[in-house]
Amino acid sequence: MKTPSTSTPFKNSYTISISEHIRRVLGNRNLRLQMYFGSRIEAETKSEFWHGNIWQESLLFSPFSIRIDNSKAYDIFTNNGSFIKYKDKETRVGRIIAIVSTSNGIKLKIQQLYFGFELPRIFASSIRKERAKNGELWLSEIIYLTYPFNVIEPVTVWLHNTPELSNYQFYVREILYNHNGRWKIRDCKLRHLHPIEYTQLPMPAPHNVPILKIILDIYYDDLGIFRNVYHSLGGIYLQICNMLLWLRKQLKNHFVLGFVLVGGEFDDVMKPIIDEIKILEKAALGVITADLPQSNNLADTKCYSGNQGYRGKCTFLNYWKTFKIPSGWSRLPNPIKHLNSFMFSDCLRLAMIMPFLLRRFLTTSYIRDTDLALLQRQFTTSNI
Repeated sequence: MKTPSTSTPFKNSYTISISEHIRRVLGNRNLRLQMYFGSRIEAETKSEFWHGNIWQESLLFSPFSIRIDNSKAYDIFTNNGSFIKYKDKETRVGRIIAIVSTSNGIKLKIQQLYFGFELPRIFASSIRKERAKNGELWLSEIIYLTYPFNVIEPVTVWLHNTPELSNYQFYVREILYNHNGRWKIRDCKLRHLHPIEYTQLPMPAPHNVPILKIILDIYYDDLGIFRNVYHSLGGIYLQICNMLLWLRKQLKNHFVLGFVLVGGEFDDVMKPIIDEIKILEKAALGVITADLPQSNNLADTKCYSGNQGYRGKCTFLNYWKTFKIPSGWSRLPNPIKHLNSFMFSDCLRLAMIMPFLLRRFLTTSYIRDTDLALLQRQFTTSNI
């Protein structure tokens, strides 16, 4: 299909305000009564957003202090103030990451730290044993639930990727986790950050002013599967996570923010939406995260899993978007997301350019150890 010579190179794109959607939803009394604005809940069957980590770890849905042994109320959500000693089968050290409601009452969600003598044998070197004597602990991804009365006392722990404390009892310089049945140790800077470490505590609300805490989910569907039949059309949508699951399943509760038209750029359509998010952030918005490389780039935010195993995907997409294809070729869609919609000619083109892409970005850090060992055996070389 040829473009008429009278076509204008630019067209206006209309986006619907996020604030307008929120106002209309909250103005619907029947819908508002079926929305949840309470604290985080720990449930065996996680079906609602308030059962998940984003809601549970958010500073908007939690008290900032907890009373230990009916005495002083300790401030747990400070940069270094959430570490405690607590009673399990023995005395342990952990970090409080959330206060949750359960069917048996209020509990603390604690991230466990390992002592030196608990390290797997492959990591129990003499150097680490010596460092353990000087107070080093290893941060794990194991999470426990415990009652507040099991807390013994708060402790001070210095995380090596944060400014050094003037006085501390323990320190952490490495994280320990299990991946695909194998124990791994990485530098502390690769750990998951708690929202308190990159967001500010919300200001206390004025007295007698009702506060509604809302979590928004913005997602993008580029409908790329139909690109060989129809013109590609992308849609940007909003869901309000305070709605119950059965409400979120209904199409009418997926609100349109805008469309990326044929020949348009995602960044151009997303910019006014990001600008509004920044305004909301200054006024009332709490935690922001994203799983789209485009939205993270616009918001100057690192991919949510950038240091947690998906670095290769983000790096590949960055090279893919800037890779110069031969003249006369049409731009191929993202092969990670739309590979099943590729025609045979697309697969041939992808096979031709993929070696050049891999040579530019691929390093051994993006390949699992088991796969790397298999490649080395197949190619009988150690230079991979």
